[in-house]
Amino acid sequence: MKSSDFLECVGVITAISYTHLIALNSGVELIGFSLLFILAVLIALWSFKGNHKGYLNFANIFLRELY
Repeated sequence: MKSSDFLECVGVITAISYTHLIALNSGVELIGFSLLFILAVLIALWSFKGNHKGYLNFANIFLRELY
């Protein structure tokens, strides 16, 4: 498995986990937002490695808004 495929799969799993944690409304928002931060970093790494400029700009804007 190539590293870009790995980053993509881990990013999808992280996004699904974040969605489930927030939807459960069980008071674990800190873990959910930590997963959201990890997701943004994974998107940035994936787009940088694959030379996807649009996604890299999205991740940059997303990280700025998050923190």
